[in-house]
Amino acid sequence: MKKLFFIAMVLMAAMMSANVESFAQTKQPHYLLERTYKGNPGGYSVLKDGDRVAFSIDYSSATIRGLSEQDNSDLMGKKEWEDAKSSLRKLFLLAVEESMGKKSVYLFGPDDTKSQYRIIFKVKSIEKDGDIEGTFFLFAMDKDKPFASVELDGNGGRIGDFVNLMGDGHKSIGKDFGKFLKSNVSKKTAKSIEEYEKIEAEKKANEAARQEIKNQTKAEKQAAKEERQRAKEAKWKENIEKYSKD
Repeated sequence: MKKLFFIAMVLMAAMMSANVESFAQTKQPHYLLERTYKGNPGGYSVLKDGDRVAFSIDYSSATIRGLSEQDNSDLMGKKEWEDAKSSLRKLFLLAVEESMGKKSVYLFGPDDTKSQYRIIFKVKSIEKDGDIEGTFFLFAMDKDKPFASVELDGNGGRIGDFVNLMGDGHKSIGKDFGKFLKSNVSKKTAKSIEEYEKIEAEKKANEAARQEIKNQTKAEKQAAKEERQRAKEAKWKENIEKYSKD
């Protein structure tokens, strides 16, 4: 009886182990790849060397040292805030140019009529020390819906008035955005948004085909594994019956 009990316990443990393993396989985390992960390349690869890009900074939805843009403007004075934004834009653009080194793309004013694309830097927040974060949206010049974006942040300063601290933050995020642009712009890239979207569609189709093959292979492996498990269980049951008769 002891031998029979031991074999039954071994069989139960094996079946529980198989169920746990099967459950773990069905609970694998699913990672959704997006174009907006901080620092990661996205649709910006549509840009190519020499492109003119209209550029603007939008503070309208930003929280600025805990205040809305309007409240911050009222606190600083409208003219002082407008002058500060002009100065911050210049500091940002200088940092972008220095970071890119040899220019890949050229950032112009928001109303540049020769630009095929436009980038809007929508500031999310500016802290009291000038730390800044926001999202850079890339649009076709004649479209209102962005087809690429990237989230970045920059470090402010520690000494000086608020405008100086913001200047440090804008230079910091400008430096990182320049690096981002440089790493994404290529001489061998799509010539238009339509071509870019076609390339992206082909990539997705190829990836879907590869995933289908992987799923089929995984299903076949799982079926073979389950078949082996059934064979083992059948053998164990056969042994239990044999020992129970003994």
